Amino acid sequence: MDEQMAVELTKILDSIREQTTNIEKIQTYKAIAKMVLQELDDNSRKEVLEFVEQPVVIEIPENLSVGDVSELLNVTPQMVRRYCSEGKIEAYQTLEGSGKWKIPIEQFKNHPNWNKFIQDKKNVQIYNMKTADIMLEMLARED
Repeated sequence: MDEQMAVELTKILDSIREQTTNIEKIQTYKAIAKMVLQELDDNSRKEVLEFVEQPVVIEIPENLSVGDVSELLNVTPQMVRRYCSEGKIEAYQTLEGSGKWKIPIEQFKNHPNWNKFIQDKKNVQIYNMKTADIMLEMLARED
């Protein structure tokens, strides 16, 4: 693997490590993982698949982002910001007038979509971990 490709893979790996709820990115990561899995020998593939089956524990933060609440409530981020500014959602701005809100999680734990929301977050984490491990394995083999 040449140096530029290693740099690009490292950039991809860094972005994979970040939590995301973007479905398009998840699909991209899944496609990458499938391609990389095809490149592994049987033993390595087995090791990766065994690792993937391990349970994932997701840490739930104290606050949700506007995007998270948007996903949970199935409304636009703009609507969430409006609800925050109108006091319909308990929240506080990180910097007044910035549009950036921290939204305490407690008010949503009984929401009907909560379990699905948490499961989606867990799935994102699983895909990120799978892809990151596969990419690390590829980088290790090239060294």
